[in-house]
Amino acid sequence: MPKFNFNLRNPGKLSISPIYLIVRYQNQKLVYPAEERISPERWNKTTQRAKVSKAFPEAPYLNERLDLIDLTAKNVFRRFMLDNDNRPPTINELRKELDLSLRRTTNLKGMDFFTFIEKFIHEASSRTNALTGKPLSRATIQIYKHTFHLLKEYSSAKRKGIDFRDVDMDFYYDFVAFVKQSRKLSNNTIGKHVRTIKVFMNDATERGINDSLAYRSKKFQISGEYIEKIYLTEKELEQIALLDLSKNARLDKVRDLFLVGCWTGLRFSDLSKLNEQNFNDDQLVVRTQKTDESVIIPIHPVVRLILKKYYETTNVLPTVISNAKLNAYLKEVMALVPILNNEVDQKQIKDGKQLIVKRKKYELVTAHTARRSFATNLYLSKFPVISIMKITGHRTESSFMEYIKVTPSENADLLKLHWERISAP
Repeated sequence: MPKFNFNLRNPGKLSISPIYLIVRYQNQKLVYPAEERISPERWNKTTQRAKVSKAFPEAPYLNERLDLIDLTAKNVFRRFMLDNDNRPPTINELRKELDLSLRRTTNLKGMDFFTFIEKFIHEASSRTNALTGKPLSRATIQIYKHTFHLLKEYSSAKRKGIDFRDVDMDFYYDFVAFVKQSRKLSNNTIGKHVRTIKVFMNDATERGINDSLAYRSKKFQISGEYIEKIYLTEKELEQIALLDLSKNARLDKVRDLFLVGCWTGLRFSDLSKLNEQNFNDDQLVVRTQKTDESVIIPIHPVVRLILKKYYETTNVLPTVISNAKLNAYLKEVMALVPILNNEVDQKQIKDGKQLIVKRKKYELVTAHTARRSFATNLYLSKFPVISIMKITGHRTESSFMEYIKVTPSENADLLKLHWERISAP
């Protein structure tokens, strides 16, 4: 009887490792890619499945996919022997049958546009970022899926199919107009989807499926919009913390999560997964979802108070709601802070024109303002930039400096302090 096992290609390394199905029978061995990847520390060698934990919520779904591959392989092997007078398949025959059963055809010629995108997205979980060498983030894969959904929505509304040769400048103008009118998307969001379409097309071109290059026109892109971001000062954060929201549990939870973000620099996708295992004495240890790297952050007094508030009852921080609701609730909270009702000048660039718009500061607060406030306030306190970058995950100092928000006046104060420090006896 054949033996079916799942092994990691690099079980002894810290980096993400591909998972392989190993089929052994009659001194033969098939090594077949499961097209899934996992960190070795999250892999159970005994069960040959992912460890299920709060820190790795994707584990049950990954295990379901491995179960499906395992069951398919066993059925393929059994069916082949039944159809061939009990003769076991050769390695190549077994691989071919598995490809067919799992719909992994190597013959891509003639594949239509939507079928190719489905295959591209399915393979995305085993792809790596060409710049970092790391697996594609879940956020990137979600963008692929969202763009695919918009393309199908467009095709249905226009009552016409889309093939590779249809992706030209006429398609571009029509698609952009459609998503602007039907979805009311911003130029930045539309631009992201247009770039994703070009990712699909580039991959199809490199595989020899597509030979139409109209999409490579310099005009096949949309100009982005620049909207100046804000950060909240420590004084403003103090006033937010002092708000009495005891009679509104919804806003109370949102405020508390936001403050934890402001004093840890964590993304909201990481905040919702914190549990007691992440805390080690006075430190918070987190493996971030986006970069899959460990970050160690000392626990700020504000964070300690919030943790005590929730961990004494529920043992977990509040669950993060959808991004749209979170931002809407945050604005309700921020509107209650008097100092945030003051107007500020916000610089915007639309269609190549620069505008200065007066807005109340609370209207500009979003979930990401927490992380930006963390980085900016640390920078203004003269904390080493390289140390802040270790927490925020910025790769270069230039990208970090673009990320933080420091006013000309604050920069002048920093320079003044620097001169006073070097001239002091």
